[in-house]
Amino acid sequence: MRRTLARCVGVGLAFGTVAVGDPPFFTGLGALPGGTFESDALAISGDGTTVVGESNTFPPPGSTGSSSGAFRWTQETGMVELHDDTRIRTSQAHGVSFDGAVVVGFVIYFDDVVGDAFSWTKAGGMVFLGHLPGGEVPVPNVQRFALAADVGLLGAAIVGSSPTAATGQETFLWTPETGMVAIDEPGVTGTAIGVSADGLTVAGEDFDSRQSFIWTAETGKTLVAARVANGISANGNVVVGELINSEMFGSEPYRWTKQLGVVGLGVQGAAHAVSGDGSVIVGVADLAPSPSSEAFIWNEYQGVRGLNSVLSTYMPEVSAWFLWRALGVSDDGLTICGVGNGPSGMHEAWVARLPDCNDNGIFDEIDVASGASEDRNGSGVPDECEDCNGNG
Repeated sequence: MRRTLARCVGVGLAFGTVAVGDPPFFTGLGALPGGTFESDALAISGDGTTVVGESNTFPPPGSTGSSSGAFRWTQETGMVELHDDTRIRTSQAHGVSFDGAVVVGFVIYFDDVVGDAFSWTKAGGMVFLGHLPGGEVPVPNVQRFALAADVGLLGAAIVGSSPTAATGQETFLWTPETGMVAIDEPGVTGTAIGVSADGLTVAGEDFDSRQSFIWTAETGKTLVAARVANGISANGNVVVGELINSEMFGSEPYRWTKQLGVVGLGVQGAAHAVSGDGSVIVGVADLAPSPSSEAFIWNEYQGVRGLNSVLSTYMPEVSAWFLWRALGVSDDGLTICGVGNGPSGMHEAWVARLPDCNDNGIFDEIDVASGASEDRNGSGVPDECEDCNGNG
């Protein structure tokens, strides 16, 4: 039988909670063994279970130069490197499918061979996606590599950039049926940075015009009046990134929709990722009184806020960290990943989950700020989650 709790009508009358959603959490992800302790969380799966990125590693014996390894992290496995190929100097994981089963990124080799975009699965390991025509040919003194930046819902659509017969990068869309194909006119340089869950809408940056773009097979490429695109919502309706704002003497995070166009978020910084429906944005911004840029979270009801402050409200241990960049967010907007400095001062990847006490897939503060839930006692917890009279 479903029971409706009495409303909390006075200040300070909440004696306990009856939360049914997953509790909030925060954890540093550590680093791969061997190298200097440093890691970056670059993306998170739509379901919030899997984080991917890169971590420093030692180069293999006989090699020179620094080395980093692409990783996949879950609560069950911890941080796991995606390959043990000693030819590879650097690898990064940049995108992950909704369920975390498919990871995409790129590798750079110790020799002069052109680097590869890859797709990884647990069963098949790292599979290289090839290059656009001519892109496999090395060019003296030019580091050339293909990069897979994002992947659709089931791994059936992958986007990124590849070198071609010229030295510049060109945008590609890869599917199992077509392989890697260019989605722009020959010779137009750029990169795709994101793809919708259904694989039909691609966002990226046109290097020639120095503008962002939206692409579909039906409409082709449409330029967006903003400098850089960094993310696209799973439904394909919202693009986020950074635009040049001369009044702020730098870049400004933006949110683009077909209906409203480019809308700046009013602070200096960059938007890096967006939730599945476009309602939550994360990134980096200059926010007072912080002396340097820090991770932020945005929604239409509360605007831009520092993520350190938001998370510390629920998890005091976060105050020992400085979260300086948020780079990924789950489709429901509740789980966020990024990079910061931990209690020891080390550069470390992290992941955090916001509270959702009523298990409706929405951050509790947004429930209250939007009016979807009442908060009569001002506790910050939706009233339906509280036992107002303490009788259980």
